[in-house]
Amino acid sequence: MSNRTSRSDKKKREKKKASLIVTILVMVIFLSLCYGAYLMLMRTVRVSEITFRGNKYTKSRDLASLIRVRKGDELLSIPGGELYARLKTSPWVSDAVIRKRLTGLTGGRIEVLVHEAVPVAVLSRNGKPFLIDGKGSVLEELREGSFLFLPVIEEIDPVREKEAYKEAISCIQVLHKRRVLAYNGNVVVTGTRPEDIAIHLDNITVKIGAGDLEKKLERLAFVREEIQKRNMAVESIDLRFNGRIIVKPVVQEPQPVVQGAALQKPEPAKEAAKKREVRKPAAGKPDAKKPEAKKAETKKAEPKKTESKKAEAEKADTEIKKAVAKIAAAKKAEAKKDPKKQSKKAQKKQVKKEPEKRQQR
Repeated sequence: MSNRTSRSDKKKREKKKASLIVTILVMVIFLSLCYGAYLMLMRTVRVSEITFRGNKYTKSRDLASLIRVRKGDELLSIPGGELYARLKTSPWVSDAVIRKRLTGLTGGRIEVLVHEAVPVAVLSRNGKPFLIDGKGSVLEELREGSFLFLPVIEEIDPVREKEAYKEAISCIQVLHKRRVLAYNGNVVVTGTRPEDIAIHLDNITVKIGAGDLEKKLERLAFVREEIQKRNMAVESIDLRFNGRIIVKPVVQEPQPVVQGAALQKPEPAKEAAKKREVRKPAAGKPDAKKPEAKKAETKKAEPKKTESKKAEAEKADTEIKKAVAKIAAAKKAEAKKDPKKQSKKAQKKQVKKEPEKRQQR
């Protein structure tokens, strides 16, 4: 009996071993087939399209250059984690979601959903403006000619003055939340220490300090309304003390007044020289003559004028002489006719000549 039982046990063990070997062979064949199919798909499925969504500040071609994938590349050979790491090298990309989809037996599409960083301020560093996000990270250098209505951080070094820089960033976030804007479009944040943080807007320095920024900005809105109502000229506002608002008005210097006449500033030399200058002719009008040409023309015209004046004077003299001669001739004729009407001078001459005639006789 014992021999029979031992033989039956051996048969059962052999059957189990055979079944295990068969299952293992089937699994190996199945896995090899799957791997072969995967390799075939990797080689046959190519990238037919790449789409980007959510990008507002960065261009799609710039993002495509970051992931370094082109149409026709193998779709499944590029891992998604590597594509994500390549996108994160740009400071504009804060997060991204990458998906791969088959569009056919031999084609596929890569879809990228981008979450971009939002610029909140301009950092002025070494005379150059840089765009920064809400975390204080530098995005890029601001190009010349571009204009944005964003607050400006000045006189703060992000490396040496980290605490003041963090406080300035939190202050700017509250400014955006409260929508505090300057009427002339300029909002500047300065301060080398957290307690020295100040906001410059509308030519007014607002000392805000560190902490309780929302409450301080509420008080600032109230103060600005009162200043507008009263039409006050304010130099600075201090909000660093709890429950206190210190407003420093602009001190206007008294102007000196002279009795009987007002003081007049001497006219600067530049303005006097401008007045002496000859005005240039307007566009579309004939150019004025140069002073040298004018002088030459006046020199030519002067002798003609003098000659005409001389001729007129000579005519007047001749007419006067003729009139005098006529008057003298008329008087002589009258004297011959009536000796009594002779002039006194003629009578005196006759009186003088009579004794001479007598002596001669």
